[in-house]
Amino acid sequence: MEVYKGKRIHGKIGMGPVLVLDRAVVYNTYKTVIKDRVAELERLKKAYERTDRELKDIIVSGRGKVGRNEADIFEAHRMLLTDENFVGEIKDMIVGESVCAEYAVSEVSAKYEDFFMNSPNIDMQSRAADIKDVSARIIANLMGKRERLVIREPSIILAEELSPSEVISLDLKKARGLVVTKGSLNSHATILARSMDIPMVLIEDSRIFESPKGVRAVVDGIEGTFIVDPDLPTYERYVNKLKEQNKAQEDLSLYKDKEAVTKSGRKISLFTNISDALGAEDSAYYHADGIGLFRTEFLYVGAKEPPSEEAQYKEYSNVLKKMGDKPVIIRTFDLGSDKTADFLHLSKEENPALGLRGIRLSLVYRELFKTQLKALFRAARHGNLKIMYPMITSVSEMIKVKEIVEECGAELKKDKFKFVIPAQGIMIETPGAVMIADELAEYADFFSIGTNDLTQYALAMDRQNGSLMEFTDPYHPAIMRLIEMTVKSAKAKGKTVGICGEMATVPFYLNKFIDLDIDYMSVNPANLLQIRKNASELD
Repeated sequence: MEVYKGKRIHGKIGMGPVLVLDRAVVYNTYKTVIKDRVAELERLKKAYERTDRELKDIIVSGRGKVGRNEADIFEAHRMLLTDENFVGEIKDMIVGESVCAEYAVSEVSAKYEDFFMNSPNIDMQSRAADIKDVSARIIANLMGKRERLVIREPSIILAEELSPSEVISLDLKKARGLVVTKGSLNSHATILARSMDIPMVLIEDSRIFESPKGVRAVVDGIEGTFIVDPDLPTYERYVNKLKEQNKAQEDLSLYKDKEAVTKSGRKISLFTNISDALGAEDSAYYHADGIGLFRTEFLYVGAKEPPSEEAQYKEYSNVLKKMGDKPVIIRTFDLGSDKTADFLHLSKEENPALGLRGIRLSLVYRELFKTQLKALFRAARHGNLKIMYPMITSVSEMIKVKEIVEECGAELKKDKFKFVIPAQGIMIETPGAVMIADELAEYADFFSIGTNDLTQYALAMDRQNGSLMEFTDPYHPAIMRLIEMTVKSAKAKGKTVGICGEMATVPFYLNKFIDLDIDYMSVNPANLLQIRKNASELD
């Protein structure tokens, strides 16, 4: 028996025979001189078109497998096919050096991969894998190959790394677990693996590839271990764990239509966090009590120009109508840090998490902010809308926001638009905001405590830095004390307060939040079932 200790990526258990992914077959992209550059550009164009069709098919089929938000990762892949810099450099190389398209794609993509891999930002590093994935697909289409990962029997798959395309193509009945030697918690491949509920661990030890093909193995995504050829007691122990895991999954399905109520009858309002307008359908599917965080960055990231007031108005109105009378808390754009909009041409920052982001960026780009606010005010007529401002750290910021709100109202009135200025709240995401929460409550109708960023700033640990994974403690006692302080300040001023983050999935903290009389908890839609079950077991 060999036991390898690594990092957990998805906390499930999987068992099956080992299959080492064979990377021996590599498409040759030798530098070949061509005579007809026009014909080569036409061949490249057709490969782009085939690639685009394949990606569209992945998005459509993937939405049923992993959900809309995750499948739309491949929209970013499609955008690369029309990226002026990427496409332009490939064409320039073909024309300028008279080389074949395969070589040009390979060389340009390698340059971009190297650039992103050397970025200190984990999210930017993940783009390197996306570029590599799309380039491999383009080259395969240039060569008339099929870029697919086929697993013929139930297996534990071992690979140096997996591309997003390979992960989403996996047969869920056959992929018993994934073990990689490279990757991060935030890569698109690992995001997809978690969405597909495939046990996955990161083992930074190349000796795993010496495992004999077909040997029995265990992937423990809870402990972050990979066990090859387990002895009989270990094997039997994991067989029982797997049975318990499968039974627990079956039990969860019973909670889709139920309310979150404790044994003593205390009801919990459960909201959802969504990243685009389509997420409202997921919220409705799981019977959420409302939307606690509607992230609007999808309208800006990847866009070549700022979204118009009219386009935003339609998006917001659509979500509000779908949710009926249920509250929908829409957060104004939280750009900066790991979410950038190319049309802003922001300067590179050494530490973007501490830079121009959230409300700071909104106040600098005032007209962009006003356009969003006016769209929100107009949409507020169609449902139970509340607006939330990100990264508020001072009273002066809220005073400036209130001034802009008044300007927007005056302009809409002048232009004869029908509108409503809804309730306005703030996200409490920094220790500084916690310390002055009583003062901020004078300017906010409600608070939402963002536990991810609050943990990052309280512990001085970049949550985008994968190397800090073993040091980051989302349940550090300081975080709970900061939450308690915020709730106390809010309640003293008669303001509602919610928790935005996955801490509520842990029964101990769920119970603490209930005792604190927190008004709502907002989590990813798929976690609602677990929280309802946990609540039913609390007194």
